[in-house]
Amino acid sequence: MGKDRSAIIIGAGIGGLATSVFLARQGYNVSIFEKNSAPGGRCGQLIRDGHRFHPGATMLMMPGVYHEVFDLLGIELREGKDILPLENLYTIFFDDCSSLAFSADSEKMRQQLEKIEPGSFVREREYVESGYRIYNLGMSRLVARNFYNLFQMVNLKNIPLLFQLKAFTLHYKYAGRFFRNERLRMAYTFQNIYVGQNPFKSPALFSMIPAAELTEGSFFPASGGMFNIVEQLLAEAGKQGVKVLLNNPARHDPAAAPPGQETISVEVGTGHIDNHKASNKKIAPDERKTFLTDVNKWLEMIVISDDCNPEKEALIKTLERFRIPLWTLESFARSMIYDINHDGFPSLSAFIDFSQGASVAPASIFVHLCGLNYFADDLVRKNGLSRQNLNDIAHGSQVTAGFRNLIRKYRGIADKYRRETIEIMKRIGPLMEPSYRVSLEIIFSLYLMAFERIDPENGSFTSAELNPSTAETKDRVLETIMNFSI
Repeated sequence: MGKDRSAIIIGAGIGGLATSVFLARQGYNVSIFEKNSAPGGRCGQLIRDGHRFHPGATMLMMPGVYHEVFDLLGIELREGKDILPLENLYTIFFDDCSSLAFSADSEKMRQQLEKIEPGSFVREREYVESGYRIYNLGMSRLVARNFYNLFQMVNLKNIPLLFQLKAFTLHYKYAGRFFRNERLRMAYTFQNIYVGQNPFKSPALFSMIPAAELTEGSFFPASGGMFNIVEQLLAEAGKQGVKVLLNNPARHDPAAAPPGQETISVEVGTGHIDNHKASNKKIAPDERKTFLTDVNKWLEMIVISDDCNPEKEALIKTLERFRIPLWTLESFARSMIYDINHDGFPSLSAFIDFSQGASVAPASIFVHLCGLNYFADDLVRKNGLSRQNLNDIAHGSQVTAGFRNLIRKYRGIADKYRRETIEIMKRIGPLMEPSYRVSLEIIFSLYLMAFERIDPENGSFTSAELNPSTAETKDRVLETIMNFSI
């Protein structure tokens, strides 16, 4: 069924991704605009030199909320397999070198608390029970309902609720009712920083955070931490045809708003050629000039000597470390210039010149999923297709016999280059240092993962089908390393 309604979501965090799936299933054509270069929001990740960093959330709290959402989405979230329970949530270190391990084991907590402040364990249980009542009350009366105007939230009926939620009591002062020891007051209030709050100035409403941690437990998602949750939602969004447009910030635009209203504007970033094409936005002459200038400046940075340029210095070090020839970057820049000056490819030979052959099938199919036209016009017409047909298939329409024929052609060409690459690697492998050769084999193995997932006969050509998961990629890299022989 076609989608004739559109929805825009700002932010590709967990909330934005989950919402996109719900809307897509309701028949909306959904686009997510994300200002950062990667999805995930506070649950994103950074990878540097093979190490993964979580700059935001590192553990899954309040599992009941995740179970409810994932059950509605039909995604499995099994405790003990998909998410692993943490016995020790974290350890707090104090300035006197003492520590407190926040644990789901009540006996372990009792022993630690009684050592710090005799009699504190009973009061800690009271603090946690009170905080968990606040959590349940806040979820049922505030979080789980919609407020369609200010007066539905701010009214006389809700004033008692604010007192029940401890909205007028400072958190650190509230913790003093239960703990005399300053270290314990800090240990049970520092969680305010999760949401950017100061426990000395924020309400005791936030006592719900440590209470929920200790009552419901906290978990660590297997195979990648919190970003694994993002990946699962991304995969489901891909199945539903959701577009995630990265490097695309939203902005407040008062000038565009009708009288008495406000407008938030989103637009395809002017610095990203593929984003223009994915949204069928024509490239204006001044934008084309800007794109070409940026590419040429990048080329000049590589070719022209400039010892004071830190970006060039870092790039040259990378090229030297991995023995990457300069011509590959020049070829890449020429491909970018072609892409700026042309809308698609008139012939297969033009695309092979553009892609240098090696990535013909995966490149074509992956960018197809983004709504771009990287299939050659001559083959498209030969198989009874049009650009509109390709766009419809990319957005969930039925895969036609003509499209499968097109994929067979591209996969056949890619297989030719695959076999040629294997022979080349056999010849040059003995001439390479082992560390560079294993790097080359890992790269080629990852390319093969994409190639192997292309099934012209039975494939649905969705993002979820074609994109390997983080766990699969990790296993493939480990397998390649284990099979490597000097």
